[in-house]
Amino acid sequence: MFWNTNKTILIPFVLVTTFLFFLPQKARAFFTKEVFINSNLISAGYWEEYDFTTPLKAGESVGKLWLAGNFNVLYDNLAKDLSGIYTKEEFVNALKDSKIAGFEIVGDTVYTNSAQAYVVMKIRYADNSSREYKTVFNYEDGSWKLLGTKEV
Repeated sequence: MFWNTNKTILIPFVLVTTFLFFLPQKARAFFTKEVFINSNLISAGYWEEYDFTTPLKAGESVGKLWLAGNFNVLYDNLAKDLSGIYTKEEFVNALKDSKIAGFEIVGDTVYTNSAQAYVVMKIRYADNSSREYKTVFNYEDGSWKLLGTKEV
């Protein structure tokens, strides 16, 4: 009797826990912002959440990471094919001077197959010029990872 009661509780618990483990993940990053007010340095820390559960949300997250200059977290969300080309240090150093003034996702997600999709991202630069890029994602390890971009 004791074993039957435990099985009816334990089996659903294990199944739900396993299911939750394989759900797409959200990345989180801690930022510190410092400003001077009346010659006093004021520092505040906050957590920013990045969502890579769908290609559209992943595109938004890539844009936010680029705006924040947080290329370490961006590297952690690269597809295996792209992260295999660079070390994290090389990737961060290559992008550290690139600055964008804003971004916008144009249109909906286009799925090329069940494990690859892209969104078109319009990037606005400091000189007020803009360009559109096809931003491609691979579905790997439970989330959509950045594979690359190509100007359209």
